[in-house]
Amino acid sequence: MLEGLAPKEKESICFLMKKAVTELDDKDLKILDEAIKNPKWSANALTDALNQRGFTISRGVIQKHRDERCGCVR
Repeated sequence: MLEGLAPKEKESICFLMKKAVTELDDKDLKILDEAIKNPKWSANALTDALNQRGFTISRGVIQKHRDERCGCVR
């Protein structure tokens, strides 16, 4: 009955990056990466700008990625 019981595998990329690679082209991926790394963008302002352009994401997801508390650093 319990054959194959194993913990769930953790994903190697976070929700933000998974969404980005499926929805954005290479040019936009580079722009997003630069914006995430740019300290002039607050998480709130970046979230608003992305959502206005049709890339729906939450501030918390962006902040988690910036703080390296996401699946990308595991």
